[in-house]
Amino acid sequence: MRYEYFMKKAASLGCRIFFKACVMADTPSVDFIMYGLKREISFSMSVLSGTTNYVLGLIEDSLNFRGAVKRAVVEGYAEPNYATDSEGIDLAAKASIPYSLSMKPISINDVIIESKIDEGVEEIIENTRSERLKVRYVAVLLRNEAPRVKLVTLSEEDIMAQVKGVQNCVKIVTLDESKTLLMGPGTGHRVTALTLSSDLLLSVHKVWDGGN
Repeated sequence: MRYEYFMKKAASLGCRIFFKACVMADTPSVDFIMYGLKREISFSMSVLSGTTNYVLGLIEDSLNFRGAVKRAVVEGYAEPNYATDSEGIDLAAKASIPYSLSMKPISINDVIIESKIDEGVEEIIENTRSERLKVRYVAVLLRNEAPRVKLVTLSEEDIMAQVKGVQNCVKIVTLDESKTLLMGPGTGHRVTALTLSSDLLLSVHKVWDGGN
């Protein structure tokens, strides 16, 4: 497991690794799991890719898949090679991080990609319109099970269905059934840069060195 290797190597050298911009960008999910959450997670469902959520929203607004991807690239939310997003690779990588933090160390190869958003997603969205449902591309984490990446259909009233554009959202349920919801910006140059700056400040702040 490369995650486990790097974390142990850093600890042996008296170093820390900061990586919260990798998950939900400016929304502090990694900080919450590492420092704020004092309970064990039993379940989590998340929209962790602002890019794919933005593309799905454009398709909901009647653009076809190709046109939605093209606009996302032009607006700087997607890479010109969109395959890592559309095939679930980016989302799987992001899912492996909170799972490793809160449950046990895993690699991206341990994440099961059940569906991809370039596989008939236009038809799926069209078929759900009359039922007042929304399609979201999510990561599902369950304790003692492999994380999964998949398309889900949700009622319009579900908070996850109300995540718009490049927003991200995570629902967390702990073993004692405490529930937490985090929602906020998930992609974009500015918000990612702000998060990197935050980690840079944390890396030099004396609080994180025990005051020494």
